[in-house]
Amino acid sequence: MASFFPKEKLAEIRSRANIVDIISEYVTFKKAGKNYLALCPFHSEKTPSFHVNEEKQIFYCFGCQKGGDVITFLREINNLSFVEAVSQLANRYGLSLPPPSSYRKEKATDQETFLEINEKAMHFFHHVLMQRPEGEVGRKYLKKRGIDQKIWETFKLGYALETWDSLATFLNKGNIPLQLAKQLGLIAPREKGGFFDCFRGRIIFPIFNLNGRTIGFGGRAIAGGTPKYLNSSDSMIYKKSSSLFGLPITRNSIAKEDQVLIVEGYFDLLSLFQAGICPVVSPLGTALTGVHIQTLKRFTSRFYVVFDADEAGDKAALRSLEMFLNEGLSPRVVILPSGSDPDEFIQQKGVENFRKKMEIAPLLIEYFIERAIEKKNLSLPEGKVEVVKEVMPIIGHIREPIVQDEYIRKLSERLGVREDRIRSLGLSPAPHRAKELSSPIDETRREEFLLTLMLQKPELILSVDAVEVVDDLDSHLLQEIAKTVIALYQKEGEVEITTLIDQLGDEKGKLATRLSLKEENFANITESLKDCILQIKRNKFKKMKAQLTLKIKKAQDSRDEAKIRDLNEQKVKLILQEKNLPNTIGALLNL
Repeated sequence: MASFFPKEKLAEIRSRANIVDIISEYVTFKKAGKNYLALCPFHSEKTPSFHVNEEKQIFYCFGCQKGGDVITFLREINNLSFVEAVSQLANRYGLSLPPPSSYRKEKATDQETFLEINEKAMHFFHHVLMQRPEGEVGRKYLKKRGIDQKIWETFKLGYALETWDSLATFLNKGNIPLQLAKQLGLIAPREKGGFFDCFRGRIIFPIFNLNGRTIGFGGRAIAGGTPKYLNSSDSMIYKKSSSLFGLPITRNSIAKEDQVLIVEGYFDLLSLFQAGICPVVSPLGTALTGVHIQTLKRFTSRFYVVFDADEAGDKAALRSLEMFLNEGLSPRVVILPSGSDPDEFIQQKGVENFRKKMEIAPLLIEYFIERAIEKKNLSLPEGKVEVVKEVMPIIGHIREPIVQDEYIRKLSERLGVREDRIRSLGLSPAPHRAKELSSPIDETRREEFLLTLMLQKPELILSVDAVEVVDDLDSHLLQEIAKTVIALYQKEGEVEITTLIDQLGDEKGKLATRLSLKEENFANITESLKDCILQIKRNKFKKMKAQLTLKIKKAQDSRDEAKIRDLNEQKVKLILQEKNLPNTIGALLNL
């Protein structure tokens, strides 16, 4: 985004715009050391976790993980584009800005071109639904489904005409490269030349990214067409596995109410939103993924999911439960009558009855355990064994050992089987599983600590670079940030956090912001740095030795004596290098 404007102009705007002054118009601050502290304006909380650092001109919320500079804040709080936020600041401080297009260093990227094509298609579909006489069939269908016109406008719903090439003709008249529209799944080539529309005779649901740009479409057939639902294929700008219908529109409600309801269908979401249940999202023709959950974690930690109380619902619940537990979350499940979905339930039973379902929604893991018990014959020892075998692997995904122990205790009481008997089966017992899970967590914390040192103590950056530890980081995200920090320091002689954010982009920029504000104990920096690097290096050596051990085993199985000798020699060298790590690191650091 920064390429829209010269670096000098952005620096001038940031130097004039004091982030504390800007954000104080939205929150009430309390000074806390070097930072200003407040209740987060992006999500509901009782204890302040929103930090602003005036010296670095950045903000970060340790609750909802929003962070960045003054431009990022205005974009998030007012739902503005990058250009709009910069323009707003320039106007506020009397700085002139030519049209943003004059700042472009080159023609729009393929990504921008794709977004513009989708934008034109979205407006075409929406115009047909709202204005064209041929759109009456779409208007009648939506009214029949009980969806008001206000919702059509809010979600920019559209209608794709039944004719073969109305969109293709529209795009062609607008000088849109039809080959690019084809790549987006909007049109397809005819055998005898030309193109036909992929979406025909369908209600259109535009899919937006978090910046409000149109990245894809979903289409619902309304006259018996097949398939019933058609979705855009994955492209440079659209990935089903990471996109969520409704999120750009509902995210403020999610953050404000500190909860999110995940439903399966477009109409489920629209009916709930229309009825006043606004913190809701829907995956797009695919099962819920870990990326979906990670995206939503930015806005809340309270999740509700909706499943049918049948075999298919049980399987869907199990798939999502493992992902939630791996993210340290405990979602609740809203249980509807078999064969009923939220849209039908709202239409037939009313929103208040749905809210009551949410109020009594059990934790998903407790629901799963009860369903496992219901399906087995507990009068037989074999039935109890089957329950334990089904449930224990799921309990093993729980991060907290104390919580694991509590569920094993409950399972013990429910089955009438001693806890030690359950643990003796060896199926993910709590202490062992906790150890498995804590290792990568510790590694991540260690790697984050190294990057925190680099950001808060930039005089250490060259020493870190000399040890060549960055390539040993497990986290590719942290690795990329560290490399950018080193490159920026080598070029500028300092690391200006706002410049770093520009170079990193949204996701990595927020992580760098959090670490630059994170409070750490730097009582003995030299020893802390040495120990941190030593542990990261040892972890790398451990993995290398494990790989060599596997190779040696394969060589032994194939009786390749020459390869066995060579691999054993490599392993011995590796062990010696690891043994000498403290001396090697100390010499390279030269601190």
